[in-house]
Amino acid sequence: MDLLGAVEFSDHVGLAEAPLGQLVSEACRRRGVIIRAVGPACVMSPPLSIQRQEIDFMLNVLGDAIDEVSTHVG
Repeated sequence: MDLLGAVEFSDHVGLAEAPLGQLVSEACRRRGVIIRAVGPACVMSPPLSIQRQEIDFMLNVLGDAIDEVSTHVG
């Protein structure tokens, strides 16, 4: 059994052609966290045994990656 989480990006600024999920996924990988791009979303599926500090790290990396991508496309 695993956990599953996702963040879906919407086209509220006219950037439908930008693969936001893929860009965020790549930014996460550069920071050492594997998050899959699935269409306009990023999907996280850590093991059920994940520790709180690992969840915090993963979500901090995701936030940093979103910030990075938003400064380049927005």
